[in-house]
Amino acid sequence: MNKPFLKAGYIGLSVIVISIILIAVNPSKGGKLPQGFFTPVVAFEFISTEGEVLDLFGDAPSGFQGEMVERMRTGTYIDFIYMFVYTSFLLYFSIICSRITGEKWFLFSFIIALIIFAADSGENIQLLSIMDKLNSGGFERELLLLDYFTWAKWGGLSALFISLIPFLRKTGVFGRIISIVSLISAVAGSAAYLNRSIMNEIYVLTIVIVFIMLFVFSFTFRISSYSGSK
Repeated sequence: MNKPFLKAGYIGLSVIVISIILIAVNPSKGGKLPQGFFTPVVAFEFISTEGEVLDLFGDAPSGFQGEMVERMRTGTYIDFIYMFVYTSFLLYFSIICSRITGEKWFLFSFIIALIIFAADSGENIQLLSIMDKLNSGGFERELLLLDYFTWAKWGGLSALFISLIPFLRKTGVFGRIISIVSLISAVAGSAAYLNRSIMNEIYVLTIVIVFIMLFVFSFTFRISSYSGSK
């Protein structure tokens, strides 16, 4: 097939559709977000203390908390579908890279995708548990596990994108641009890990950009543009 990633591109379209649904469902505003954050969902994923959680969701008597929890919980349930779809994209993309190159290296990418799926599942479970205990408190353990799962997910995405570079850099200008952006994203992620700040928001944005670029790549790449050899 002249466009071997075409099916991956169609899966990517599904990812985009669900992304739009999540944007509509998830709350666009929160109570008091941790310093450097401007997106409630991203802030919730990287939150670290019970006080920050309570600040994020606001006071229960105001009625704002209930609405925000409902929207955040609905978004989290949808995310279980979302992670299945975007993981399918990553798995399929990795398999095609392996087929084109004949290299087993990209099976490593495949394994990372499965780890990302598991981490995202764990993250969602912790988020739901925190929301269930919001009024009673006592969710320190969930916050600790959330930190592990969240960084396993985002760090895994960075690792997977970097693992694709040996293939992407041989596919033309666009593939090399994706490779560079993937490296920039990893640097942003390292900065965010060392110092939670606006870099976390920037890091998440760079991951989104790489995904979009890979979706476009899936529709535009032709096997004739690959300069490597099997």
